[in-house]
Amino acid sequence: MQSVQFRMARAALGWSAEELAMRAGLAPTDISRLENGSESDPKMAAAARRVFEASGIVFLGPDEPNGPGVCIRGEPLVPDPGLSPEDLNASNDD
Repeated sequence: MQSVQFRMARAALGWSAEELAMRAGLAPTDISRLENGSESDPKMAAAARRVFEASGIVFLGPDEPNGPGVCIRGEPLVPDPGLSPEDLNASNDD
């Protein structure tokens, strides 16, 4: 898992580093290490990941569509394609 994915997951949930630390049983400095890519104990990453996944975060690997990244369970992974060229007209110009 990449450090950017920890930052993305926390942002998706609207959590502070302190809140994630409390939920995962870690120190805020541990969260900082995970999010900055500093050397950290794999157990810290596993604890944070468990908390994120229990809260609905899905981690996308680098070989998956739209990965690497995160999404919240239940949300579409593919962006809305919008209007097709055939459907464009003056009434839907913005």
